[in-house]
Amino acid sequence: MAQPPPDVEGDDCLPEYHHLFCPDLLQDKVAFITGGGSGIGFRIAEIFMRHGCHTVIVGRSLQKVTTAAKKLVAATGKRCLPLSMDVRVPPEVMTAVDQALQEFGKINILINCAAGNFLCPASALSFNAFKTVVDIDTIGTFNVSSVLYKKFFRDHGGVIVNITATLSMRGQVLQLHAGAAKAAVDAMTRHLAVEWGPQNIRVNSLAPGAISGTEGLRRLRGSNASSKLKHFSNPIPRLGTKTEIAHSVLYLASPLASYVSGESSRGYPPSSSLKIGSHVHYVAEDDFTKEPPCQFLQCLKITPKASSRFNQQNQLICTSSPGDLLTHKLRTQDSCFEEAVFFMGNASCLA
Repeated sequence: MAQPPPDVEGDDCLPEYHHLFCPDLLQDKVAFITGGGSGIGFRIAEIFMRHGCHTVIVGRSLQKVTTAAKKLVAATGKRCLPLSMDVRVPPEVMTAVDQALQEFGKINILINCAAGNFLCPASALSFNAFKTVVDIDTIGTFNVSSVLYKKFFRDHGGVIVNITATLSMRGQVLQLHAGAAKAAVDAMTRHLAVEWGPQNIRVNSLAPGAISGTEGLRRLRGSNASSKLKHFSNPIPRLGTKTEIAHSVLYLASPLASYVSGESSRGYPPSSSLKIGSHVHYVAEDDFTKEPPCQFLQCLKITPKASSRFNQQNQLICTSSPGDLLTHKLRTQDSCFEEAVFFMGNASCLA
């Protein structure tokens, strides 16, 4: 099996990079990247710049994107314009796009990567909390796409890649708001591809699964989330990396994908959920003596739906049908977690 490309956990540039694509694949193109100051957006900006592209990275914190831009310029030698912008506020979007066009004279690529998420059961989700995620993920994507279309893409063509999520493919707990918001973006992708195709505008979306070194993984699964994952049921039994996602976005944004539009490409597994059924998943017992696997162990009332046992390696073996929530008592040397919740949700949280 091919080894994944090198990556780093934090928001820093790669210490070295070996091109898999032609180094001038995006030579002198300009990419406008929302959420480009950290995580996947930061790595997309870096990989684009390593292939000849200039970038505009935008976020709500000017200090954050300015720091990120300095790192990107130092590592790649290409130009990077940091701008402060809230995707939920159309006047701010218009101002940022105008500044980018004034600086570079064009924008060829839009990457909608700004997002917001948190864990919350639907029964406890406030109206405002739901609206906030939809405002950032869905309406924010429309705002930036619409402004760029009117100011440049309509007359010059362009490429849009929306970074969504696999949450919309299959129901799971605590992610109603994000799943609904991302599903809307996937639908938007298909509609815009049809409407704007005649203006030589391609629109695609890419939905990563669980990706290491991202704020989303840390926030939703706790610290050291990557180290807690023992086995996956997806064909490549590991977390994806930010560099791998950036390479996929690079393909979609480049001339290599000139006949690809309206596509929603997904990471594996298709729902970002565990393939349960007949699969067996292992979680080391000592992971739970240090820190519960998720932030919400006490927020749901659970009915046991599956059996469990410990194997000779002192690992908990859980089996379940899709969507089941499990309740178990975890045996440890010093403590016992009563009613600990194991849910079959994102691949980054094994039962």
